[in-house]
Amino acid sequence: MEWDVEDYRKKPEPPSWTEWTPLHWQSYCGWMVLLLFIIPWIMGFSFSPFGLLTNVIIIDYIWYRQAIVRGEY
Repeated sequence: MEWDVEDYRKKPEPPSWTEWTPLHWQSYCGWMVLLLFIIPWIMGFSFSPFGLLTNVIIIDYIWYRQAIVRGEY
């Protein structure tokens, strides 16, 4: 059912990046494995431990910002 009214209630404050957890953790983990291991393996290289950590931080922060913009927190 669609309502023709607006919700004027105050939205909760979004969590900080360190407190954020994805709503769909299965797809989050699957995408991380795909982006960090499978695609580099197909292309013929692998990340060093520091490279893996850096990429996990970058990808996680990008997904955090997208979740905040979409309101999925």
